[in-house]
Amino acid sequence: MKIIVLSTVIMLNSMLYGGGNYMPSPEPIPSVGISSTPSQFYGGLGLIATSTYGHKLNWFSQKLGQDRIGGVLALLGYQFAPNLAVEGRASYVFISPHFSKSTNISLFLKPSYNVTDKIALYGLLGFGWSKIDGYGGHGNIAKNISPQIGLGASYKVKQNIDIFADYTWLLHNKTAITAMPDGSTKVSHEAVTVGAIYHF
Repeated sequence: MKIIVLSTVIMLNSMLYGGGNYMPSPEPIPSVGISSTPSQFYGGLGLIATSTYGHKLNWFSQKLGQDRIGGVLALLGYQFAPNLAVEGRASYVFISPHFSKSTNISLFLKPSYNVTDKIALYGLLGFGWSKIDGYGGHGNIAKNISPQIGLGASYKVKQNIDIFADYTWLLHNKTAITAMPDGSTKVSHEAVTVGAIYHF
């Protein structure tokens, strides 16, 4: 019996390897279009500087009908593809006002492009609600839901931490509730933001 079993094993081995009929295991088929990058939530905080103006914008000097003020911003996003995220933002702008304070809530689609493994450029495409309240005796200025856009860049400091800076157009040439101090009946609202993001 042992001789028969041994002979069978030798014969099978010869058929599989010696006879040239060995069939290799098929290579695994890669998944097409499926990213290996895990989806992830992220959150961040920043400082925001805004300019509310009627006729002309000047970031470097105060003009009649323009209010340059500062505030804080918080954001929460979800990265559902390597170069695409959805991001919500909320800001309150109240530091050193002349005639206004503002609240902004936005929702953006955020496409990005990796320049290097640390530096990325991104866009912000979405809509938001902006409320510009009067200050110092000036009447309320605007309360609108409108399209919003932005451009920015980020730098990866550590695996889970980025710093960023961007420019956003929050309101453009909207009808003011109360005329601006320079007499303009239109109002625009733009912002520069710098901050940090943590990927959970």
